[in-house]
Amino acid sequence: MENLIGLQMDDRSPYQQKAYKGYFSPKDVTALEKSEEKPSLLKAVDKWLERTPGLEHGDYSFEKEYEKAVHNMLQTTKKEIEQDSISDDKEKALLLEAWEKNQASFNTVLVPKEHEDLLSEGARRFSRRAFFGAMMISMYRDEPKYSLPFQFLTLLADMDANMTRWRHQHMQMVQRMIGSKVGTGGSSGYQYLRTTLNDRYKVFSDLFALPTFILPRRFIPTLPASIADTLNYHQ
Repeated sequence: MENLIGLQMDDRSPYQQKAYKGYFSPKDVTALEKSEEKPSLLKAVDKWLERTPGLEHGDYSFEKEYEKAVHNMLQTTKKEIEQDSISDDKEKALLLEAWEKNQASFNTVLVPKEHEDLLSEGARRFSRRAFFGAMMISMYRDEPKYSLPFQFLTLLADMDANMTRWRHQHMQMVQRMIGSKVGTGGSSGYQYLRTTLNDRYKVFSDLFALPTFILPRRFIPTLPASIADTLNYHQ
């Protein structure tokens, strides 16, 4: 199931210092390898998001409008910090430091190379265009044609969260039953299971990162009428 969803071999923790397939029968290994070769749900969702309607329409580009909105938000918030009547210099310095970290975070989306670097490191899963598609759906989820896609993205994140919850409950059960003894499968038991709780096991980790880049409502640019019209249902 993990293979079909899109979990990659490089994201897995070694099991007894070996790849997990080394503990299955030849027949099962064949089935596992076939599941690895099939197009994953992650790949399908990535391609689907790249086709998000409204990303580009005539002279309109969501990426360009988003970039303008981010710069506007960052400059506005910086001025608010600088003009705030905070007497404590340390507190103001901390706010400005947080502002700089916020700016650096947005650069991982706005600067193509930074996104590509995260993609190659496995820290991001969606292509840059697909990531923008997910952001557009999330920011304009009240538009009729984005309502169901937004619900679908929410369900994908729920699936990842539920799998993480299952792993955590399994780990706790093992710890309560056998402590740190060797597990029934020959693994290090509790210690091995702990390694499966990191974010590498979240296939749709980009959806958990998405709220970082969703702009406050006052900074979200208004969609042009030509775009908004395409996102409505017509009888």
